[in-house]
Amino acid sequence: MGLVAASRTRDFVVAAASTLVFLLAAQATLPALLPLSAVYDQRLRYEYFKDNHANLDVVLRAIKEEIDRQDIDDYIILLGDSVAYSALSSPAESLTVYLEEAAGSRVFCLAQPSMQIGDIYTVVLKLKEAGISTDHLVINLLYGGFLARTPYPPVVFWLEPDLRRLDPETYARIATHLAAARLDPALAPPKTADARLDRLVSDRLYPRVMPLAYRDFIRSSLLRLAIGADLKPETFDPRPWTEKAHLPALLEQDQYQQAFRDTPFVLDDTNPQVYILERLMAATTGKQVLLFLSPVNQPLMRANVRKPGYQENLRRIDVYFARKTEGVLGGLTYLNLEHAVPDRYFADHLHLTGAGHRLLAGMLWQALAPAFGTDRSVPSPDVKPSAGGEGI
Repeated sequence: MGLVAASRTRDFVVAAASTLVFLLAAQATLPALLPLSAVYDQRLRYEYFKDNHANLDVVLRAIKEEIDRQDIDDYIILLGDSVAYSALSSPAESLTVYLEEAAGSRVFCLAQPSMQIGDIYTVVLKLKEAGISTDHLVINLLYGGFLARTPYPPVVFWLEPDLRRLDPETYARIATHLAAARLDPALAPPKTADARLDRLVSDRLYPRVMPLAYRDFIRSSLLRLAIGADLKPETFDPRPWTEKAHLPALLEQDQYQQAFRDTPFVLDDTNPQVYILERLMAATTGKQVLLFLSPVNQPLMRANVRKPGYQENLRRIDVYFARKTEGVLGGLTYLNLEHAVPDRYFADHLHLTGAGHRLLAGMLWQALAPAFGTDRSVPSPDVKPSAGGEGI
């Protein structure tokens, strides 16, 4: 019996040692072995982000590996919400693709639907932590982001734990607002020992142990090989808005109307949007940061955007950024594109068609090109970007 027990002990030790060696090898080599395309196709797919925010860290590691492997310089990082994500278009017709085509430089999109300015700022901090350059940032902003939050929507929608870790001072400043506006039950403190253990494993172990961190993407790749289909396919409707008869009634719902209210903006640091914008601009001083107010489908939203209070709010945004771009933060550029895109390029009230993304990419590149030492630009038929005011 002693020999049998010794043999079992030896087998267990060998198995445990082999497993440990495998995990250590995977930890060291997995990021370098997996191509960027395994986790990123012009963007991190929303289906993989919304269910597991740590997948953003996987993509950041993969982008860093790609940059180092190919020795890429002067790349552009695209940040924002569903507008920058190109939510109603395929990856092949996204803003990322057309901006990359216009610039002749790599563009990496880290935008996600529903991201607020606090999420965008947190991604900037995560870029710095990952060793990814923030020299060239393009960020979309929405009119609705400047409205008073009463308390919804939270100024950090997805990445609250990351902001708390990376910038405790900013987090403390907005913690009361976030507590009042919090929607994500996953952020509520666990109540049982088992739930606390699950949270600990999810927050601390999965993102850092590579075979676990990549599990969603590895599982997806294996399933595609096995059954020839994706269990989480992207869904989008790229048709022009004029082909969607349901839109006018849908946009009358309060969840859409509240983003176009004409309540007067208060553009000081008591507004969480402004406070975090100030933090973002301070964190990127001397970098090329292009902030653009996203285009809006003017005919579709006519009843909202023609209100005097709405137009006055747009003017206040222009004045705010005019002050910020006067020399002190020399790399900062602001474009008010609220009126800059004709309605035929829209898929709904905010999101563009593929042709709209090509048009928008040309406008953005015209503002970016000087910093890249080139005057090459993409002609934009019948439209011009506006540095402020009503544009076309």
